[in-house]
Order: sequence, then C-alpha cells, then structure tokens
Amino acid sequence: MQAARDGLDERWRQIADSYEQVLLALPPAAAEFDIPFVGAVAAPGFFGVGPLQRIQRYLFDETRAALDANNAQVVEEIAAFPSRIAAKAVTIGAPTIATSMLALYPDLYQLAQERST
Repeated sequence: MQAARDGLDERWRQIADSYEQVLLALPPAAAEFDIPFVGAVAAPGFFGVGPLQRIQRYLFDETRAALDANNAQVVEEIAAFPSRIAAKAVTIGAPTIATSMLALYPDLYQLAQERST
C-alpha cells in the first residue's frame, strides 16, 4: 500500500511479481492432486476468500491509494497487471484466475471515475 501511495513504481513492480508468483503457482499445485482450480479450491474458506480474492482486494486498495495520491505511474502499473496475469493464466489453463483478474476492470474504472470528479 505504501508503494502505491508514495509513487514507488519499482517497489510496486516487485510486489506485483510476488502476486504473480502466488497466482500462477496455485493452478499447477492443485493439478498435482488432480483437483481443478475452481470452486472451493479457488475460493477456499467459509467466506470463499483465498489468495486470489485477497490479491484482487489488494489491487483495488492499492489503486485507490495511488489515485488518492495522484501517482499516475503506479496507477498505470496496477491497471496493466490484471490483463497481463489473465493472459498468462489462460496459457496454463487457469480460466478462473483470468476471469477474476479481468473482472477487476469495471471496479477499477468506477474507482477512477469517482476519484476524477
């Protein structure tokens, strides 16, 4: 959050690399046990919140922080992240990740519109 707020785009890229490693490691890990990465496996726990959902939330919150601080470079970095991960997720057969990442865009767009007025 601090990297987004303070406009530390290189630091945010390092954090994004960690997000990417986590997200793209999940489907192959599930496949090792012949379990598809969908449903409760993709959204575990009583409230259906796993790493994928947490990272979605982090991205939203980091976007808000960067917008509030008027850090356009970090906003651009964050905005590019979901589509980049979605493309990679498709190549490893993880449509749940691709769909979840792309589903962030309407919320990010609305957030940007709210912050620009």
